[in-house]
Amino acid sequence: MAAPWRWAWLVVAALARPALPSHHGNRVADWVRHRQHPDADAKPPSAAAAPPPEPAAAEPPAAEPLEEGEAPPPPAEAAAAGADAAALDEASRAAAERAAGEARAALDALTAYLTRWSNVAVGGGKNDASCGDLDRAAACGDETSLECFSHEMACSHGGQTRAFEGFAGSGPLQLDIDFSRAARCAVLISEPTTTGPRPITTANWKTELKVTVEGAPCGPPACVAVGGDGDPTQSLYIDLAQVPDCDECSTCWMLQPVHVDLEVAPLPELGADVCALRDGACAAAGDWAHYDLGCTPRPNRKDACWRPLLRNVYSGELSDVRNPQMVRALVNSIVVL
Repeated sequence: MAAPWRWAWLVVAALARPALPSHHGNRVADWVRHRQHPDADAKPPSAAAAPPPEPAAAEPPAAEPLEEGEAPPPPAEAAAAGADAAALDEASRAAAERAAGEARAALDALTAYLTRWSNVAVGGGKNDASCGDLDRAAACGDETSLECFSHEMACSHGGQTRAFEGFAGSGPLQLDIDFSRAARCAVLISEPTTTGPRPITTANWKTELKVTVEGAPCGPPACVAVGGDGDPTQSLYIDLAQVPDCDECSTCWMLQPVHVDLEVAPLPELGADVCALRDGACAAAGDWAHYDLGCTPRPNRKDACWRPLLRNVYSGELSDVRNPQMVRALVNSIVVL
């Protein structure tokens, strides 16, 4: 059976310049929505502190009853009592304005929390020097492979490539994906095509990308990060028919649309065991293959590899050279199957 990303009819470029006609409907920007994240455990910045309650307006002091034969207070004393009441009303109004301002600031923070994925330029289009017949023959020995799909996608668009960029603090990239009745209820989401090792700050989609479908976490076998052995480009394949606790997902065209959220969740540290000897050299292994992690031979041991760590000159503590706050994910292609 042909792989789901068969290039012959799947090759598209989301966010390519010039943009594809709107009837193609595969640009990532066409799917992005702005709605509150359904994860109840999420704690956006606005949840840190609630605005103080508005204090009740103080009533002016009641006049004491006059004794029999007692004269009413002079006008000056009555004016002083009225001034005190006006001062209390002014303080109440000021407190209410402060509370309203804090509520507006909280709303602005929530909006920023939900929409902090940026649309950025990530490339200048195809490189004709690597898109010749020999290059295609090398990449497309198996025309159903993801390596061939990535080659054809990179070599079929001459405009500037753009993508949505998200970090650990960017919140979810929220997508509304529409399906036709003839669809297989599957979707392939990809990052921009790359060559060579991935930078250390690139999120690993197998371990550092949280996927939510219709408000529920999604993992294998329904949501699987895929990549070819000879291709560092990462893709996410979602088979809606296998999403647990979602009976409607198997008839995806009836949901109109399907809600998919992607969020970057970097590991706090990678450790040294992600390196291994390969072809006589130290390189990233396992889920971290295709990454440039700075793997080197261990001192005085040529049969083992490790990743040097940073040592704090003051405390002596070791830390990873990879800062989780700098880890990012890029999304620039959505193919509905």
